[in-house]
Amino acid sequence: LETGPSPAEMMILNELVAELLSQFSERRRRILEMLLDGHEVKDIVAAVGTTQRTIYNTRQAARKLLESRITSD
Repeated sequence: LETGPSPAEMMILNELVAELLSQFSERRRRILEMLLDGHEVKDIVAAVGTTQRTIYNTRQAARKLLESRITSD
């Protein structure tokens, strides 16, 4: 029976997310945080005052950073 990540795994994940977010501007960090919290794109557009394209580009940039981080380990 799967119980989810251990406290140590959560700490590692939180550190990785913080490291990745630190590489973005405050605005892009807010976009990513809202995405991680499960907000819909239309809600992020309204809250941040940006376009859907910016949100998709930000998500793609974060994905590329995460992929490069994973493959470099």
